[in-house]
Amino acid sequence: MNNNLNDIIGESANQLNIPLIKYKKSFEPRSDQRVFRKLSRKSTFQVACFHSSKDCKYIHSSQDSPDRCSEEILKGCLDICHTTIMKLDIQMQ
Repeated sequence: MNNNLNDIIGESANQLNIPLIKYKKSFEPRSDQRVFRKLSRKSTFQVACFHSSKDCKYIHSSQDSPDRCSEEILKGCLDICHTTIMKLDIQMQ
């Protein structure tokens, strides 16, 4: 199984010419990705978290709505995910 998910995500972002910064720490204590990070410490489960500091401050709040998301940033995230999945699929063959 693949043990370098974040590296492949980085390669996908580079291939698509989408800026990406890798962080090793959680952004804040109540982040919804912390549960997955905790699981990954006890198994081979891999975790990647996408965070956009250039997006709206209301993301993940009670005032969140789709119109507050940057379409360009969301499309970039989806493109990176799609390219990464395709790369993983090729590796599994």
